[in-house]
Amino acid sequence: MKISLALLTAVLNGLAVADSRVPNTSFICERSDASPYLHNVNEMIGNLNDASAGENVCNSGPVNGCGDTWTGYSGEGGAAFMVCGPGMRCSGDPGGMPCTGAGCGGIFAKFIGEDLESLRDECQGPDSDGDIRVGGRVVYEVSDDSDLDSDELKLFSKPG
Repeated sequence: MKISLALLTAVLNGLAVADSRVPNTSFICERSDASPYLHNVNEMIGNLNDASAGENVCNSGPVNGCGDTWTGYSGEGGAAFMVCGPGMRCSGDPGGMPCTGAGCGGIFAKFIGEDLESLRDECQGPDSDGDIRVGGRVVYEVSDDSDLDSDELKLFSKPG
């Protein structure tokens, strides 16, 4: 039986990242009239779930801060997200190079899609006009004995 090296690499990378995910995950709702519409969040979740195997997103910002605002997965929609915290750092990013592969650090795009689905299910509700919106944060808790901040995934409206 022959197995593709690319397939084996993707499986092993997936296991490595999956093992590093923090089991103590919470969802904090921060919804307002400025939050993205439900259909825009659904479009972004679909695009994240359709991302290539091994496609990563990482934090290129300050150690405990947030990285770039990610809008590309939103397509024509009005949703955006950021990854924040030390566990989301671009560990393989030599000065602004693109983040690719599990060795880069960060989180798989497909995992973001899964976590945003859970956030959507927990944090959707009507705005002042009755339109359904979603907003909030996914918090990946760091152990109590750590000096580092928790890692976060923040969902908000696309700027502009």
